Amino acid sequence: MWAATWITSLVLAPSYDQGWSLQVFNAFSMHITHLTLSVQEPSSVVLAGFPECPQLRHIELPSPVLGDITELLPVFTQSPNLQHLSISRLKVDATALRSLKKTQLPLSHAPLDTFNLTYIKSAKFLRALISSIPTRTLRILFESENHASDLRNMTRALFSESAVRRNPGLLKTLYLERSGRNFERSTIEERNIAMETLREHCIRSNVELKYAFLVSLLFTLLAGR
Repeated sequence: MWAATWITSLVLAPSYDQGWSLQVFNAFSMHITHLTLSVQEPSSVVLAGFPECPQLRHIELPSPVLGDITELLPVFTQSPNLQHLSISRLKVDATALRSLKKTQLPLSHAPLDTFNLTYIKSAKFLRALISSIPTRTLRILFESENHASDLRNMTRALFSESAVRRNPGLLKTLYLERSGRNFERSTIEERNIAMETLREHCIRSNVELKYAFLVSLLFTLLAGR
């Protein structure tokens, strides 16, 4: 298809017809640089048949349904020049968590420039994603009810002995944002201790840490009453 030479951005929602979406994807795969892929079903045909994308630099996966992070492997093997990956509001398939511990090796040996994770509620999946996808800049927006636990999981995923051995000195910047839309179950003391531990690891590993607390307008109004 001659049109593929000038179409560089593609948005796919294969939940309607995965076979047709894969045909469209194949038609434009050699030229696209930006891809938004809405994977709404587990064991996605599109992920399994991910075509070669030599020019692909940027991928967004909004609200994907995954059973295992290894389902993302074709994304990396077929996109050798991938630089930016964003995953938001991940939905975990009911049969997923039993196989997470089997994933030990990185999904990609070429690090990303930026890896964005937004509203990943499953702590096990979040830790597995961080441990398996090397990146220079990691951005995470949390929306959970136990932020102290989030911070502890983050520290283990990034600075455990095995993580440091896999990617020594790779991570340069860590952006953490916490949404204030949920009521928090951990105490201020627990959060402060967890944050201080994470900050100490960042200092020792020469990682720039930036932290923000996002307070919603509704939360602000309720707090002001």
